[in-house]
Amino acid sequence: MFVHGNMEKAVDLDDRVVLAKESEAETENLILEYKPFLHSRVAKYSGRLADHAREDLFSVSMLAFHEAIQSYDKEKAIFFPWQNVSFAHG
Repeated sequence: MFVHGNMEKAVDLDDRVVLAKESEAETENLILEYKPFLHSRVAKYSGRLADHAREDLFSVSMLAFHEAIQSYDKEKAIFFPWQNVSFAHG
């Protein structure tokens, strides 16, 4: 749960994503908030990749997160099942 701005009621992640679709500032807030999570997922799946490759993978994860926000449809699914998606590398 999250208290959004001056709103007194808690807003769940799905509701925040809906708000973020309408506000680039809220999109940026979500991305900044989930940046440590994205870093941890990249670190978990990047193995022995060189630092520059790991940074590239992190950039891709940030873009994917942004795209997930922009394409989210609350009527079809919850937002966060993608958190279990692994990064494939070979």
